[in-house]
Amino acid sequence: PELVITVNGNFNTVNAFGSNASFSVNDFAVWVPSRKNWLHNLNTNSISIGGQLVTQTDVPGYDPLFAGSISSQALGTSDAVALSGSGQPSLQSLGVNITATQASMSPVTKRAISGQNVTGAVTGLFYDANGLNITVLGGHFTATSSNGSNINNLLFINNTASQQVTGVGNGLNADSAFLTLATHGSTLFAGGTVAGTVNGNSVNGLVLYDLALGNYVANQPPALTGTSVAVNAIAPQSGTSNVFVAGNFDSAGAFSCPSICVYDTTRSQWNSPGSGIGGSVAALTWQSSTHLIVGGNLTVNGVSTTMATYDTKAQTFTGFAGAGGVPGPVTALTAANTEYSQFWVAGKSTNGSAFLEKYDGARWLSVGNTLGTATTIRGLQVLALTKNHAGSSLVDANQVLLLTGQLQLPGFGSASAALFNGTSFTPFVLTNTANNGPGTLSQLFVSNPTGFMMNNERHMAVGFVILIALAISLGLMFLLVVLGVVLERIRRKREGYEPLPQQRVMDKHSNVHRIPPATLLGGAVSEPRDSPPKI
Repeated sequence: PELVITVNGNFNTVNAFGSNASFSVNDFAVWVPSRKNWLHNLNTNSISIGGQLVTQTDVPGYDPLFAGSISSQALGTSDAVALSGSGQPSLQSLGVNITATQASMSPVTKRAISGQNVTGAVTGLFYDANGLNITVLGGHFTATSSNGSNINNLLFINNTASQQVTGVGNGLNADSAFLTLATHGSTLFAGGTVAGTVNGNSVNGLVLYDLALGNYVANQPPALTGTSVAVNAIAPQSGTSNVFVAGNFDSAGAFSCPSICVYDTTRSQWNSPGSGIGGSVAALTWQSSTHLIVGGNLTVNGVSTTMATYDTKAQTFTGFAGAGGVPGPVTALTAANTEYSQFWVAGKSTNGSAFLEKYDGARWLSVGNTLGTATTIRGLQVLALTKNHAGSSLVDANQVLLLTGQLQLPGFGSASAALFNGTSFTPFVLTNTANNGPGTLSQLFVSNPTGFMMNNERHMAVGFVILIALAISLGLMFLLVVLGVVLERIRRKREGYEPLPQQRVMDKHSNVHRIPPATLLGGAVSEPRDSPPKI
């Protein structure tokens, strides 16, 4: 235990001092005298507390008793977090202190597809090759590098250099936002609503960065052109020099190339994949080495659809079987099995409600209208389980589907991530912003998505790390607790949780409840007590 000083009252911001930026709070802040800094500014896993204490008393033989309007979560952080471990994973802060920012004119979105606000860290990847071990985060945010300089929108954590945090050089507009990342060799392809001038080259939608040299690639691809240019998906083709780039654009330089274009890394030039595709692409995934699955708001040979298949040998696009019946544009796509013959898709229906459907290899199966109307699904990933469930026609007994975004779960309420076993949803991660508003998780990414669907230990080793990129519209602080519904109710009953009356004038916040005194400050600078449900 370490002595800390709590400051609480009616305030929502802690001022900047020294090299520390200001940050948002909810009437409560913790000062750590031994570090001469606020707990928020320290790169440590800690609980998060908000609200106001109004009284305190000493009880002989017991810990002090506090009273007030207080909310607490298992982990408070203002960056991305890693979910590590097998069987019973734990959350760990990456300590990069990301602050979400807003575009000067409007929220950055996946253009012409979903209207989703994607501020914050929204995409990422692990690069572990050529003697390098680098974690890359992209989105629309600001951060601080290891040398104290500012970082905008694209960040590197170099695990081969003592976790040094760096950004890219000058040239890109601060309003740029990165929506998708991929690598070909040591070259990072970073796409999104990106614009600027790099090495004298005008860039729009896509920029290339050499991870080995730690600098922009000298010869950048000719800029993409069109109305509201955005690159939403990038898919390198294994065993070739081709990188497929897709999104919302009309051409690459003077080369007509709507929706999908292919960049040849050997010749440093754009090529057309063929004709017949149009609309806006949101997602790409390889079904085989020569067949690419495309999701979005599409037209194929003049026919509207939500998914298509591209044959690289025949250089032809065909509509995906039955995808015309999917109720809206596909904005999230993931394989449902290791053979990549089955797929999960999600998006918004034409009536504005969220949909979640599975293609089982022969037909489309809908989960139904079970999620709340305000649900936005941003990411999907199939996970292997350490213990089987009953199984269903939608999800195998040894797997579960993880959904991330801003979810409204039946019988529960808001959650930022949930597990679906084919019949019911279980809340997995709950997040709030600093002002107690609902948070959202953008996506989950792993170093080997196919291996993560397997529960065979030869494919999935203990300690496998998942990174969750956080995107919150106002998010200067993310409050996370990883608890199942039953575990949460049991814990609250056991430890004496009681709802507080809301009539008090100074109580202006929703979802405010009493927490046990023993857990209020005792773990302020230690590891969180609560652990995630076993998956």
